[in-house]
Amino acid sequence: MLQLRIQDHDWRHWLLTDLALAWGLLLNDERGFYVAIVLNLIELTRNLWQTRDLWSFSTQIRWHYTLLLIAALWPPLHWIYWIQFIGTTAMVLFNYCPLARMLVLMYPFNRTEPISWALIKHTLLRPPVSGSIKGASENNTQ
Repeated sequence: MLQLRIQDHDWRHWLLTDLALAWGLLLNDERGFYVAIVLNLIELTRNLWQTRDLWSFSTQIRWHYTLLLIAALWPPLHWIYWIQFIGTTAMVLFNYCPLARMLVLMYPFNRTEPISWALIKHTLLRPPVSGSIKGASENNTQ
């Protein structure tokens, strides 16, 4: 279901990032990618200042996302921008964050149970949740 959360700072940040990626991809203008990187460096700094924790889940999402943006500047990795654009669009429109779900599966410290096919299926296919997918991904995986 469409979820526009205009009053939410994080939602507005992801919307601006998505628009910057669209600028870079659809108009074939590399400046859009640099705008996305700057926006995300600012947001990463703000989030680090707020949480004071490099490993908080919200900070992990932001620094992974920013590192992917920077890595994709290298022309052979430009395809990553398309993945980020699609994922960010899903986040903005439906509150479904593929990166957050991947981080739950990638790092054992982001989950409380061992990796299993049931956990993978539940984490990836679970409808969008309010708040963090981190704790929600482990419920009902049996």
